[in-house]
Amino acid sequence: MHKVVLSICLTCLLAFTLSAAENGPNLIQNPGFESITDKFVAHWQPLTMGPPATIEVDAHEKHSGTRSARISAPESTRAYVTSEYIPVAPGESISAGVWIKCKDVPDKKGAVIVIGEFANSKEKQPTFVKFDVAKVTDTNWQKVAGTQKVPEAATRMRLRIGFSYASGTIWIDDAEVHAAQPLVASIALDDSQLSPGEGGVPVDVINRTHQRSQHLIRIQLPGAARSQLFSLSGEALQHVLVPLDITKRGKQKLKMELTDERGEKVIHSEEREITVPPPIVLMPAVPTHWAVEDGAPQIEGEVRVALAKPQREGAALSVTLLDSQKRVKATWTSNETGEVPDGFSDWQLKCANLPIGDYTLVSELKPQHGQPFTSEQPWAVIPRAMAKTTINADGYPVINGKAIFPLGIFNGAKFKEQADAGYTVTHAYNAMRVAAGVHPDDQNAKNFLDQTLANGMHMCCMVPLEFAYAGDWDGFRRRIRMFKNHPGLLCWDEEESLARGTTTMETLAKMRQIVQEEDPNHPFMVGDSRDAITRVTDRSNFFPLKYMDLGMWWWYPIPLEPGTTTNALEGTEATPADEMAPPSFLVQRNTDKPIWVGVQAYKHNEKSRYPNYTEYRAQPYIAMIAGAKGLMWYGGSVTDGVYIHPEEGNLKDLERVVHELNEMSAVFMSPSGETPKFSPPKAPISVMLKKTKDGPVLIAVNRGGTPIEVTFDVAQSSGSAKVAQEDRSVRVSDGKLKDNFKPYEVHVYSLLR
Repeated sequence: MHKVVLSICLTCLLAFTLSAAENGPNLIQNPGFESITDKFVAHWQPLTMGPPATIEVDAHEKHSGTRSARISAPESTRAYVTSEYIPVAPGESISAGVWIKCKDVPDKKGAVIVIGEFANSKEKQPTFVKFDVAKVTDTNWQKVAGTQKVPEAATRMRLRIGFSYASGTIWIDDAEVHAAQPLVASIALDDSQLSPGEGGVPVDVINRTHQRSQHLIRIQLPGAARSQLFSLSGEALQHVLVPLDITKRGKQKLKMELTDERGEKVIHSEEREITVPPPIVLMPAVPTHWAVEDGAPQIEGEVRVALAKPQREGAALSVTLLDSQKRVKATWTSNETGEVPDGFSDWQLKCANLPIGDYTLVSELKPQHGQPFTSEQPWAVIPRAMAKTTINADGYPVINGKAIFPLGIFNGAKFKEQADAGYTVTHAYNAMRVAAGVHPDDQNAKNFLDQTLANGMHMCCMVPLEFAYAGDWDGFRRRIRMFKNHPGLLCWDEEESLARGTTTMETLAKMRQIVQEEDPNHPFMVGDSRDAITRVTDRSNFFPLKYMDLGMWWWYPIPLEPGTTTNALEGTEATPADEMAPPSFLVQRNTDKPIWVGVQAYKHNEKSRYPNYTEYRAQPYIAMIAGAKGLMWYGGSVTDGVYIHPEEGNLKDLERVVHELNEMSAVFMSPSGETPKFSPPKAPISVMLKKTKDGPVLIAVNRGGTPIEVTFDVAQSSGSAKVAQEDRSVRVSDGKLKDNFKPYEVHVYSLLR
């Protein structure tokens, strides 16, 4: 009997030992929230984005130990407890789990979620990965757990546990994170840039069991390879530089392998695309253009050097402004002695008044031996009118003396295709995006503006939101100053910061203040609600009016399905019937400030669909009749959007509609007449009258899903009215115009004076 018991005990002990070895140590500190501090609990922080929630410890309800963390939210919000960051390596397998108990959490309204927030070594540029969600209908303690691979380039991870657009009360206890491997390594670059000035390739070794042994790191680049033998120090995180002479420039694959001492067994590996930048790069100037009315130019900027130490020692660095005849107008010379720094150097230039024209900025690094390295940026002096947007009395933007009807597409980068289709506006997410603590890609942003202008369009330029969220107001100001005089700029743009609970009204006010101070010549567009979107139920008071010159929100009604619930963040509203009713934020607005509408060129999910030609045509006409002063199509992706699926997305139909709207832009911007009466009076008809220089134009849309015959009262007494886009005319008799409308059909009638 004793032998059997002993055998069972040994078997259990072996199973426990194998399980512990497989899972490894729990990487979360204070997993049960047992150690408390004055502010919260040790090694954890509360995080709320949106309506307020109460986040505190609870000594009465717990899964184990003496307490748990509790989150209580009376309304839908994003509220979490977040752990400290822990080192991880790209590609390794991480398991995370936590015990959660739910109470009064509505089902299918948001989620109670466990998220892995992965970031770089500066804890910036986060990527969010879902481990699992709780079953909110289960009110007992439940374990919510999952396993995920660490994303590319991520070297830190923390847990984020709590409400994602949900409400109620939850308790959290016994969190755990386990790595499949005790020893891993990562390429220690916070971005994709590798400079020869590094002296090699930096690697971080994560030693979770504090081993002390010898290992090998093997580095491979095209045409270059190096192995480095090193000893584990026992530290949890150890930095190793693998010396390597980096000579090839441009994009290339970098492979790192951590092996045993002999290089025979690969323990962990990482492969990523990196860029070895040119020896010297002159970044876009601040500002990129100068308005001649502003007097003597004052320019500043950065020049990036990426050269090995011997080439930088004793070198001279300069930036020179040349006119079109290559004559020197100003020069800056670095006062660094001994060695030009690897990385970014700031420069400034002042010069006398310059005439309108094209100029060139040239940066040069002269080493003690060998040929100099140079880089250039175009620069120009322009009249202010080319870099100034005003809003006319009718609510339309005016640039260089010409009003434009805004027709745009979010983040479209098919510049020529867009211009040919008739778009007048571009918008960028990725090209303009910044990350706190990371050097912004100003050249990419400038390229987007340059291409926009070269194709005859203008750009809604997103302000550097992440700088604002992090309180980096110097970085925020610099981006505004950089592009404030670019002739491709239409307006500055902020989106969904308040709606998503990402920031506060005070931060939006600060953004507005800085834009006004740094660039009083361009309006500030706010695509945002005045509070967290779940709290804005009064659509007549939707926008943060005090801090905007223009407003924009989204309307994505296709397919029309009775019973659809309102989700303003996704651009949907409740639809009691098959009517394409204009959005309430537009028809109920309490402002005369111009409102643009984000219209649909995407499908909500895989069970949904893109609009067809009739719907593509009806939606913008309905929006304009309801008062929209601009239209921006959203294609369902922050990169290329509907251009990714042109056939499924009915792209040619969309472009046909945009081309029509562009041709009619003068009509839309003409003064409006009194809204015509029609019968039957309760018909779902949107109608408007425009007074053009060529005569009155009647525009009408059937918002409903059934055919209908409608009679309009018009000023024309008799004769006929030509119907645009249809190659037909309609009879007018005794001031009445009668016509038939198919579901969602648009008719545009040219009337006689």
